[in-house]
Amino acid sequence: MKEKIFIFSLLFNCFSCIKSMNQKASPNFFWRTMKQQENYDTDSIDDLGYTQLSWAVIQGNVTHVHNLIDKGANLLFKDRTGATPLDLAHLYQHENIARLITQELSKKSQLK
Repeated sequence: MKEKIFIFSLLFNCFSCIKSMNQKASPNFFWRTMKQQENYDTDSIDDLGYTQLSWAVIQGNVTHVHNLIDKGANLLFKDRTGATPLDLAHLYQHENIARLITQELSKKSQLK
């Protein structure tokens, strides 16, 4: 488990460095890298207290958010400040992601 968290943190930090050095870095770099690992835990928490979904929301990466939701990421996860992915979407003004998360939460509540 700790290895997965470390790998996630390492990959995210690498992506951040690449993006800051080269604005042409592919927005899907992070997702492709994680996709190469089999059976990774979508809800693993990094050293900063965030999941992959939290980071994808913060960065506004709709494709990554959608893929993580499809993989079963926890939409109700609260980070160390108590914010859910939906809260983060509103905070960072990613309204398209907020709508996506709201739709998914609605679908899940209808299934119950």
